[in-house]
Amino acid sequence: MTDATLELDFRAQVRAANPFVIGPHQQTDDPGWQESVFLCWHDRSAGVGGFQRIGFEPNRGTCNQQTAAYSSDGTRFRSVNHLLPYRAADRGREAFHANGTTCRFEGDSETRWIVDHGDDYRCNLLLTDIYPYTPMYATEHGRARDWAVDSEEADGFVPAHWETSARIRGELTLAGRDYHIDGFAHRDQSFGFRDWKIIRSHRAFVGTFGEAFNFSILSWHTNTDAYAGYGMVLRDGVEEWTDDVELVTQMAADGVTVYGGQATLRMPSGEVIVIDAKAHASIMLSNYEYFGVDTNCQVSVGGLSGGYGDFEVSNNPYDGRRYPTFAIGTTLENGLFLP
Repeated sequence: MTDATLELDFRAQVRAANPFVIGPHQQTDDPGWQESVFLCWHDRSAGVGGFQRIGFEPNRGTCNQQTAAYSSDGTRFRSVNHLLPYRAADRGREAFHANGTTCRFEGDSETRWIVDHGDDYRCNLLLTDIYPYTPMYATEHGRARDWAVDSEEADGFVPAHWETSARIRGELTLAGRDYHIDGFAHRDQSFGFRDWKIIRSHRAFVGTFGEAFNFSILSWHTNTDAYAGYGMVLRDGVEEWTDDVELVTQMAADGVTVYGGQATLRMPSGEVIVIDAKAHASIMLSNYEYFGVDTNCQVSVGGLSGGYGDFEVSNNPYDGRRYPTFAIGTTLENGLFLP
C-alpha cells in the first residue's frame, strides 16, 4: 500500500471514531492550548459573504473573536478583537460564545452562527455539511499523523484540525440592508497546542462546488524553514490526497491585497488538477504575530465554474513586529465602511 492509501485508511478510522466534532475538548495545562471554530462563506446571487472565528485560550484566560462581512457594492464590516476575557461558560458542549458571536452545534452535520453588531451587521445562518467532517491533520494519542506534513510541525500549530464544506442559508443585515442568504461555506474546528509564531508564510485554499467537487489545499513555510504542501479533493464522494501541490497568489505590491490565485495538484494517479480563483473581497484576520488575509473567491476547475473558495494568505509582513497599516484593497481596520 502507498503512503497515501495508508493515510486514507487512517483518516477513515479517525472519522469513524469521531462522526462529528463538537466542543469543548479536554485541554492540557499548556498556555498555548487553544480551541477554535472558523467559518468562511459567500452567496453568489446576493453578492454577500463573510468570515467568523471564535478562539479560546483558557490557560491564558483569553479569547479571540473575528467577524467580517462584505457586499458586492463595496460595503465592508470588520470586528476583530484579541485578548478578550475568557469565561468557561462561553465554551459549552452545545455552543461557543464570544463578544456578540455564537456558534451553535446542532447535531452531526449542522451548525448555526448567530451574530449581533446591531444594524451594522447581524446574522442568523445555518450550515448543513456537504461531506463528513474530515481530519486534515489526523491525530492518534494526541499526536499529529500526516503523510504530507511533518508531524512535529503540525503539532506546533494544528494537531487536531477538522474541516468540511457546507451549504449556508439564513438571514443577514449589513449596513441596515437585509439579505436572504443561500450560498456555500467552509468551516473548521481546531483544538490543541498552537504557536502563532510558527508560520512564516503560508497559503491555504479551500472550497466547494457542492457535492460534485470539494477541496482543501495547504502549503506553509515555518520559522524553522520547514516547508510542506498537500491537498485533498473530494469528487462525488471519492476522497483523494496528494503531497505535490503548488499555490500561487495574485497579490498587489502592498503585500496584503489578493486579487486571486491558482492551485495545482499533481495526484498520485498522474492526473493534474488546476483550480483558478478570482477575488470577491479580502479581509485581514489577525491574531498575535500572525497577520493573515482571507479572500473569498469565485473558483473554477475543469468544466466546473461558479464555485466558492477562500484563499488564505500570510506573508509575515514586518516579520510580525507591527501591524500592516496600508492596503490597496484589503480591509485592515475595525468598523463599517460604505462604498
